[in-house]
Amino acid sequence: MIIKAVDREWEIKDISLVEKRKLQRLSGRFASQDNESLEAIEAYQDILDEVLKMSGLEELKEAHSLAIPDLDSLLQAVFENYLGIDPPTSGD
Repeated sequence: MIIKAVDREWEIKDISLVEKRKLQRLSGRFASQDNESLEAIEAYQDILDEVLKMSGLEELKEAHSLAIPDLDSLLQAVFENYLGIDPPTSGD
C-alpha cells in the first residue's frame, strides 16, 4: 500500500484484521486517558511504536533519516490509514 506523508510517497505493508483490532485497542487505551497525562503520552507512543513495526517502516533506511517530528507525522498518517480514518491515496 502506498501513502503520501512527509512530502513523499511511502510503501507500507498491509496489516491483518487482528493487527487492526490491536491498534483499535491501543487507540481506546489512549482515548480513555486525560490528554495531558503521562499515561496518555505513553499510550500514544505505544500506538506509534506498534505502527512502526507493523508497517515495515522500521526496516526502511529512508525512515531512519527522518527527524522525530516527521517520523511521528508519518506514523500518525499510517495509523489513520490502517484504521480507515484517512483513505489510501493510491492503490492497495
